[in-house]
Amino acid sequence: MKYLSEIMTSPVMIAGLVILVLTFIAGAVILWLAKQKTNYKKQTKQEAFYCCLYEEYKKIPVLKTYIRVMTKKLSSMSVYSKNEVKAILSKYLTATIACVAATVSVALIIFSDITSVILCGVLAYILLTTMLEKRMERINYIVYTQLKYAMESIRLEYMRCNDVVESLETATYGNRIAKIMENIHSVLISTHGELRLKEFFETTPFKPIQTLAYVCYSINNTGDEYDAEGNSTFISTLLIMNKDINQELERQDYQFMKFGKLEYLTLIPIPCIPFVQWFLLKYMPGTSIIIEGIAGYLIRIFIIVACIYCYDYISKANSMHVVKEDDRILFIYNLLKNRRIYHFIKNITPKNRKRRILKQRLENAFSKKSIEEFYVEKLLYAVVIFCFVLLLFFSATIAGRNYMLHYTGSLSMISDEKEYKDKNGEPLYTQEELLKMDLTYIGLRDRGKFNFERMKGTLKETEQEELTQLIRGTMPDINNLQVEDQKTRLAKKYDWLQKVHFYWYYINIAFVIAVVGYFLPNITLRKRNSFLKEEEEEEFLQLQTIMTILMSMNCDTMEALEHLTQISTIHKDMLTYCYQGYASNPIAELNTMIEKTPIPDFKRFIEKMKMTVDELSLKEAFIDLIQNREHLCNTRDEVLKNNIDDRRNKCGQRAKMPFMMTLILLFVFPLMYMGFTEMMSGINELQNI
Repeated sequence: MKYLSEIMTSPVMIAGLVILVLTFIAGAVILWLAKQKTNYKKQTKQEAFYCCLYEEYKKIPVLKTYIRVMTKKLSSMSVYSKNEVKAILSKYLTATIACVAATVSVALIIFSDITSVILCGVLAYILLTTMLEKRMERINYIVYTQLKYAMESIRLEYMRCNDVVESLETATYGNRIAKIMENIHSVLISTHGELRLKEFFETTPFKPIQTLAYVCYSINNTGDEYDAEGNSTFISTLLIMNKDINQELERQDYQFMKFGKLEYLTLIPIPCIPFVQWFLLKYMPGTSIIIEGIAGYLIRIFIIVACIYCYDYISKANSMHVVKEDDRILFIYNLLKNRRIYHFIKNITPKNRKRRILKQRLENAFSKKSIEEFYVEKLLYAVVIFCFVLLLFFSATIAGRNYMLHYTGSLSMISDEKEYKDKNGEPLYTQEELLKMDLTYIGLRDRGKFNFERMKGTLKETEQEELTQLIRGTMPDINNLQVEDQKTRLAKKYDWLQKVHFYWYYINIAFVIAVVGYFLPNITLRKRNSFLKEEEEEEFLQLQTIMTILMSMNCDTMEALEHLTQISTIHKDMLTYCYQGYASNPIAELNTMIEKTPIPDFKRFIEKMKMTVDELSLKEAFIDLIQNREHLCNTRDEVLKNNIDDRRNKCGQRAKMPFMMTLILLFVFPLMYMGFTEMMSGINELQNI
């Protein structure tokens, strides 16, 4: 395309190429350092370098929150030391910065507007963040696999020696969990075992490992028990846990088989945009009115935004944990610390019955947002979208007018470039000459000459001759038919330029879209509710599994609540409140938990726990869980697979969206528009004969 040469020589493009080169050099150096196999002393220096880099990144305000969240996530996997966490984050943050800079540089080559470039930079950031989370999930899979074989080894060793501590000492472990198993062993042999166990839970938040540590600690302290058939409680518990881990591994394999790399398909339309534009502009130059106009600019932005949205949606749906435990936005949380903002938001939030309904909706979605935070989010969405849409209209108007003002090619459906080239394929007239003619014509039209409407029969002969002389003065070798074509082209160009303005109703359109943005948090809340139903069912089934383990170990209700609190994610808050207030009034706290949960089966589960306060033991109350163990596992497996299938179907529909938008809006729509206008022009000419 001709405008590419102008972009390549622009100062922004030169700066982008410099950034690209420096980025590749920095990335290559960092990857080389990361892959170096060095001795211990050199490795220590390398770790120190990454730790220092980590601390420097933490000082950057934009990255501070992201680093805190990702550090917590990496630490929760329980397989990395503090220095390893810092090293991983430092590498990925450097790679993220490099990738964003490289993407922006490439976007400067592909696109000619700043909005598309910024959106591509945002996409690069989301892409690298997702890649880090995918790596965490791969490590998570490895840990599950190694834990499965470790429990098999512990079970065999326990059957040989009938001692928990000795079985932990002689069992074999994978490299990722070896240190964790050493920590469990140190808890068992410690004189302050209960305190050490709590410290272990704080430093090792991985749920299956917590359960294993709790089981080993309890059996080691209270001793093993055998049922009427001579089955060991410890071995039965390990078999139950092993089956759960196998089920989790099967779920992850099934999800990977269903999704694969589906999210990356949504990114293909972005590099296809310039090729589609190039094809249409080269062979059907009349489509430039759409492609390079306001409509084309908006279509291009909508396609990029659709690609980003669909990629983000599918990547989240393809993760192991779809629903975020804490859905609050730190910026909004800090914003409400300002008294004036807080009082303003407090005045516009709903009161009385409507407030209670909204609060109930937030609680049903297990959202940690307050009503004030929810309304700040609504206002922020509306204001940001309003400003963004206005900026789009401004940018589209300026870009479209600037392109058409300097465009000197044909505006007809089929290209006629060959008619204006010599035998060697070189253009007969330079773009500068044609642009000078176009600007002269536009200046004369602005002064009231060459009115195209009057050219249909009432244009004066003197004006006809003057216009012909203007064209032949620049293009002396063309024939009379080509002169008429140039007259039509100039008239179309002028009329199109007259239409390209920032109209007042653009503000109304921006306002309507902002109103839609105002209700986006409501849509997000409903979407969270739909995903949460799946997560709730999965977690409730997990809690039932944990209860079958706890009841076999003769725990009391408070100990069971404590462990369920540590294992739970979605129900964590309600279980924590119940556990903390249990000692003062157990029945009241359990009743409060019944009111908070929307799951009928979970309500019945808590009703059984109420009976264990004074009347029954856990084993007596939940004996049906053991009897229905096989049915419970099959139900859980079926629910998990159905949830994955439902998410895959939704994501499959969204994966097609960017492709359909590119095909219909960027390719079919300009052709239909040009075909319709050419047809109407032909009909008008026939009517005038």
